[in-house]
Amino acid sequence: CVIPYVSGNFPFTGATLFLPGNGCVSSSLQVTLGKVLKAIVVMRSLFIDRTVVRGFNENVYNEDGKLDIWTKSQYQVFQKVTDHATTALLHYQLPQMPDVVVRSFMTWLRSYIKLFQSSCQRCGRFLQDGLPPTWRDFRTLEAFHDTCRM
Repeated sequence: CVIPYVSGNFPFTGATLFLPGNGCVSSSLQVTLGKVLKAIVVMRSLFIDRTVVRGFNENVYNEDGKLDIWTKSQYQVFQKVTDHATTALLHYQLPQMPDVVVRSFMTWLRSYIKLFQSSCQRCGRFLQDGLPPTWRDFRTLEAFHDTCRM
């Protein structure tokens, strides 16, 4: 299984697996990346279905104590990272090798450990329109602002 691999080989502060229950067919992995962010990776079998990223201080549970896989972050920076994660899932899609997809995606996600410390590789600035560089190149993992990645 890829979950022990993720927990043991990536420097996440924590990785917690939520198994399906109550008729649910998907499992979820909550990944905490330093004191930067929390990502909920929803999986169907071994395939990553979707990801939602929230700030480290944001709640990941809804009122009834269940993992909240739908609510967007209240912060624009993490909404953008969630959008980029969706794009990354499409980029890393290899249906015949789901383990490679999970490892590649987790490596990409781990690059956000320095979200607020990395300058843009194109313009050299830390902030543009009040946001840090939220895009990570899929191959090099370098940081770019949205407008600088083109």
